[in-house]
Amino acid sequence: MNNWTNDRLIPNDDDAIGTSGSPAAVVFNNKIYLFHQGRRNDGLIWFSTFDGYSWSEDQRFPSGTYYGIKDSPAAAVFNNKLYLVYHDPNDQLRVRTMDSWGNWANIEVAPKYGISYSPSVAVWNNRLWIVYQGGGYNGGNLMCTSTADGFRWTPEIQIRNIHMRGTPSLTVFRNYLHCFYKGADEELKRSDLKLIDDIIESLPMDRDAIQVVQLVLDVASAVAPLAGDVRDSIDAGLAIDQMVRHQRERAGDRTWHTAFDGSNWINEALCPNAADAYGINSDGPAAIEYANGLFCIRQGRDHSYLWCGTYDGENWHLDEKMELNGNVFCTTGPPALVVFNGTLYCFHEGRDDSGWLWMTSKHIDIATPTISNLALLKGARSSSNEVPYLLPEHAVDGNASSRWSSAYSDPQWLEVDLGQVKNIRSVTIIWEFAFGRDYQIQTSNDQVNWTTIHQVTDNRILANSMVVSGRGRYIRMYGTARGTSYGYSIHEFQVYGF
Repeated sequence: MNNWTNDRLIPNDDDAIGTSGSPAAVVFNNKIYLFHQGRRNDGLIWFSTFDGYSWSEDQRFPSGTYYGIKDSPAAAVFNNKLYLVYHDPNDQLRVRTMDSWGNWANIEVAPKYGISYSPSVAVWNNRLWIVYQGGGYNGGNLMCTSTADGFRWTPEIQIRNIHMRGTPSLTVFRNYLHCFYKGADEELKRSDLKLIDDIIESLPMDRDAIQVVQLVLDVASAVAPLAGDVRDSIDAGLAIDQMVRHQRERAGDRTWHTAFDGSNWINEALCPNAADAYGINSDGPAAIEYANGLFCIRQGRDHSYLWCGTYDGENWHLDEKMELNGNVFCTTGPPALVVFNGTLYCFHEGRDDSGWLWMTSKHIDIATPTISNLALLKGARSSSNEVPYLLPEHAVDGNASSRWSSAYSDPQWLEVDLGQVKNIRSVTIIWEFAFGRDYQIQTSNDQVNWTTIHQVTDNRILANSMVVSGRGRYIRMYGTARGTSYGYSIHEFQVYGF
């Protein structure tokens, strides 16, 4: 697995980009945007872009203005806009957006949610999700909020009464929203405390202290590793206190994980398990889906080395130091991960708070399905046609000069039969002048029950490329609001997957 490229300064040794803490990386407008706090904790947000060949000059965000930041930012693309989320100097959660023309806007998260460290952000189930370590009375709690439109936010909630420290990592894998985080070292995990309490409460009152100690040790062996000298103790209170202390030490430098299934956060546990939990020395891990697997990368527990473990949907595989020809890559803090043009990129600050940005990358080295345009020359139908010669099949014929056009009303739809159930990973729509402003991408297996896998609001451009995750035989663009007084008119409706 260890076939990473050489770890190197960005963009080069002579003109390296300075940073304080971890960066954030996201793909937008066919480039990687890399955001970070300026060197020597300058409290300002900076960014640079990478097109796969060269880096742009590092500049303040947005150009010519000053936005304050604590710690590290997070970024995601939602509804054709880039969202930048960060911890501002007033210890509040701050959100800003950039459209395709490079215009930045401020988004108020009301009420203003308190935050005590860097957030993480991901898009899942047509919503933008943010997780973070809470501030104020929620300090140390793993908190969450989300939005469907970028303006109205859900009330913040604590996830499963989880206590954590540092920066969580949010990612999507196998139709679940996954959250990785560093355990809190200031207290025993609540679930383990409950286990110990249940054991003690179940004991008969006439048991002597030695029996109490022995039973607690035997039943709770899966909760914490216990030293032999504890077994010699006849003081039940001392034994339990040592159990708590051992668990505190274990929880605080290990990687934890929970997942959201659409209704509940589930399976809070050490990653990959209690016996072989991934050690962590930085403020948090980083996780991302890549090459049909889930990658978890973080700074190791005992050194500044970068470590990487992978999950294939059933099992976690060997945790390894990231290296090339014996040269082990080192970091300060969590890395930033992004997939661009089939390559996984890992960005991080150099070891010992060096203040410089480094980069390594990894090409796909496991078998992956061929991604192709599944809609090309497939059967198509529509809710209406403006005239008899602007037909739905023209949107899937591979000819950029032909088009389909609907009646001048809402709603309207264009549907494609893929022939069989397919895994859908992205959709591209090339509009004619009569574009859709608000629309949904939906899938179905029976043309009756439809599932929305992507939603676009306030679209203003004529070429829309969307990363999606869904399955179905039928796929359609379901338009709810036109961008002009005309109908919906599409030159090309392209569906990519396998």
